[in-house]
Amino acid sequence: MNHQIVRMKEAAKKLGVSPATMWRRIKKDQSFPRLIRIGSAPRSAIGFYQHEIEEYLEKSTQQRETKKNKGVDK
Repeated sequence: MNHQIVRMKEAAKKLGVSPATMWRRIKKDQSFPRLIRIGSAPRSAIGFYQHEIEEYLEKSTQQRETKKNKGVDK
C-alpha cells in the first residue's frame, strides 16, 4: 500500500477542483478522504494519503458512469 502523502494543492489538482472546494468537501462529504497532519504542531502542514485520493476519484468516476448509464436507459 502506498502511504505517500500529497499536499492540499496537489490533491486539489488531481481531483480537478480548487482548494476551497476541497475544504467544502472535507466538511460535508463523509466519504471524502481524511486530512493527515504532517507534524505535531497545531498549525503544521496537512495533506492526504495519495491512495485515498485515488480511491475517491475512482469511486466518483464509477458513480458518475452509473448515473450516466441509468439516464441512457430511460
